[in-house]
Amino acid sequence: MQELVDNYKMGLSIDQVQLKDVNPPPPVQPSFNEVNQAQQQREQLINQANGEYNKVVPRARGEADQKIRSAEGYALKRVNEAEGDATKFTALFTEFLKAPEVTKRRLTSRNHAIHHSENG
Repeated sequence: MQELVDNYKMGLSIDQVQLKDVNPPPPVQPSFNEVNQAQQQREQLINQANGEYNKVVPRARGEADQKIRSAEGYALKRVNEAEGDATKFTALFTEFLKAPEVTKRRLTSRNHAIHHSENG
């Protein structure tokens, strides 16, 4: 159609052609209807899939984010515990260097008290 307009030098540009009340010939009408129904079913299935995607994917992302935050919190807790244990050990070692015998006795008596309270 654009070719005809160009040949007549009308200076027009055809952007869209809209056909109204176009009916296929009776012999192909059943096939035409099947194609129409298939296209509608395709669109319906695409919409259903998109709806399911929009429901499932954000939920999965949220669960993943929650698990990541939980793991990060656990890691921070473990690091803080390890740092605390290291600080206690350093303090104990410092005391041990100052007075080895006293520190040994103190540790031994503390370990006995802990052992008895756990079994007692």
